[in-house]
Amino acid sequence: MTTGVAPGDAMPALVLEAIGAPPRLATFPVPVADEDERIVRVRAAGLAPFDLAYSAGRHSLGRPPTPSVVGREGVGLADDGERVYFDNATAPFGSVAPAAPVHRDRLYPVHPAVDDATAIALGAPGIAAWLSLVERARVCAQDTVVVLGATGAVGSLCLQLARLMGVERVVAVARGGPRLERCLDLGATATVALDTPYLAAAIHAAAGDSVDVVVDLLWGEPAQAALTACGIGGRFVQVGNAAAPAALMPANPWRTNWVSILGYSSFHASVDQRRRAYAEVLAHAAAGRLVTTTQAVAFAEAEAAWQTLANGPRAKVVVVVDD
Repeated sequence: MTTGVAPGDAMPALVLEAIGAPPRLATFPVPVADEDERIVRVRAAGLAPFDLAYSAGRHSLGRPPTPSVVGREGVGLADDGERVYFDNATAPFGSVAPAAPVHRDRLYPVHPAVDDATAIALGAPGIAAWLSLVERARVCAQDTVVVLGATGAVGSLCLQLARLMGVERVVAVARGGPRLERCLDLGATATVALDTPYLAAAIHAAAGDSVDVVVDLLWGEPAQAALTACGIGGRFVQVGNAAAPAALMPANPWRTNWVSILGYSSFHASVDQRRRAYAEVLAHAAAGRLVTTTQAVAFAEAEAAWQTLANGPRAKVVVVVDD
């Protein structure tokens, strides 16, 4: 689908018209960039759980303006012809549209050997995975790493990146089934199903009796178990709460083992940190060292793609805007 647009025109887009309502395909004004922005001709847009929460007014960032175009992530051609990834179009514009204005600081060059869908799948998830391991956990090759929620987009990248950093023992923790088993192909040296009795003991045993780093995408009871399994000086990086918004944390052994709980949010990472992280994961992908799973959907099916996202996708949802 080719969707050429010009300033002053109306363009097709996936538009949120009311907080909490599903967005629909409609027309939206074509953006005009200010002096700090560039217009990106969008080729592919990514949809993520963030978009669901934000459109429903359930995110810490507040509520989006209405009407507005949904989608935070995209890949396309900037107005100077450079192929770029972006992670934050200027409101009320978004990525599921032929054109988006993006601040220059939020544009990231895309490696020519990486296709559009992979570039999106490595965007927000790749940046979060890299910075969680490198900037927050300060992972080193001697560490044993546990990933809670290892079958998700960020978790699966954490497994692979930890191994690429030289970590020899990486434990994947998630719901049992084929997706957890697949974690062994992605670099996990052991797996633990969430419904395993005495989960803390199972994690401890799978880690070889020493847990140095936990990357947590779940929170709730799994986080309690992993904290209990941490060794002296362990680093627990809290990234997401897919299992529960709250967790009951006993004082021991967290306190007695000097375990550090470290929060992570990409929104507070600096521009330079995000740019370096994205360049690193793209380089690994270009060399064939990272595996991602994507589900491509045509622009005309964008409303159905939103429903797929709401139903819990098994892959990164990518809307092909302009091919």
